[in-house]
Amino acid sequence: MEIDELNLDENAVVVVCVRATDFSPYADNLHGECALCHVSVQHRPHVPQPCTLICKECFLARVEDGETIYATPRTLAEVQAYFHRN
Repeated sequence: MEIDELNLDENAVVVVCVRATDFSPYADNLHGECALCHVSVQHRPHVPQPCTLICKECFLARVEDGETIYATPRTLAEVQAYFHRN
């Protein structure tokens, strides 16, 4: 992903979100807007702030092979719990 596309510095936090119309098992999600395509997105309330929100479709269109992707421990635990339930 080219960070310059968003006019962010190298320490900026970018949070990849699902679109607001996508299913989520979490009723307490917050809503915002993708910084690239401006679609409505949803994210967990504990994402680092300040941050820039982008939808997963914009992220996948821009991510490069071998790029490092970070997640908070809480987010990883929630994703893991979700997949263990289903």
